[in-house]
Amino acid sequence: MSTTIFSRFLTQKNGLANVVMAFCCVSLSGQLLQRRGEMDALKEELEKLKKREEEKNNREMKKKKKRRMVGWF
Repeated sequence: MSTTIFSRFLTQKNGLANVVMAFCCVSLSGQLLQRRGEMDALKEELEKLKKREEEKNNREMKKKKKRRMVGWF
């Protein structure tokens, strides 16, 4: 007869409480890992948007400088 980890918990004092606690911990850990993955994806997207915006601003500044220089010569 093979015993599972849950049957070992159940034979202990307050075994059912231990099983419920273990289930809660596992489910919360899973949720945290999922949310961490979502947050990492959002951070990457935000960084890409910031980089694009910065490049756009740099191009506009170069165009403005070029226009100013043309009028002087």
